[in-house]
Amino acid sequence: MIELISSPDPDSFVNRFIEKNGEGLHHVTLQVEDLLEAVDYLQSNGVKVVDVNTEDPHWKEAFISPKDSFGVLFQLAEFDEEHWLKNEGK
Repeated sequence: MIELISSPDPDSFVNRFIEKNGEGLHHVTLQVEDLLEAVDYLQSNGVKVVDVNTEDPHWKEAFISPKDSFGVLFQLAEFDEEHWLKNEGK
């Protein structure tokens, strides 16, 4: 799935990113079955993982630092697909 996002709010993270970097790729999301297992695996192999968030039972996420992924921000996400698709855009 490809998600294109925009925001009418000039102070949104999307618009701040575009202002700083120009239009283009912000991040790539990789769906994982078990977020904490994926984080542990990456960290044990020397990959810096940041902003691990498991508070929402329907959407758990973490990010691979762009410094460890050739300048690309990767988001790891464990999520309930039905819940996410039903609530997308709200």
